[in-house]
Amino acid sequence: MSPRPVLLAAVVDVAVVLLLQSLVLALPIVSAPVGALVGAGVLVALVRPVGRDAVLAAAGVGVLGAFASLAGLAAQGVPVLSPTYLVGWVVTLVVSGAVGAGVLWTVGRTARPGLR
Repeated sequence: MSPRPVLLAAVVDVAVVLLLQSLVLALPIVSAPVGALVGAGVLVALVRPVGRDAVLAAAGVGVLGAFASLAGLAAQGVPVLSPTYLVGWVVTLVVSGAVGAGVLWTVGRTARPGLR
């Protein structure tokens, strides 16, 4: 698999996460999985065939979006590394990675041949 689709998906994922957080004031548990969903959609459109390497890349893109969310909130002055938020960040990382991998796996495997 070429690194270009993964890089494009990562850029789109981070952009969606940061736009949602800045414009809609969405919480990270919402914005990071939505970014992972959009990033996985980019990978579905660009990567054929969908194998384990693509699923792992989609999970990584989802996790990257969660870290972008963390960085965006830290830039706004939120103490994101305090123990109060630790469980929330772990859940956000797991959910974002699972959404990215799950969307790529299910949509990439079930898409009709005409859509590929």
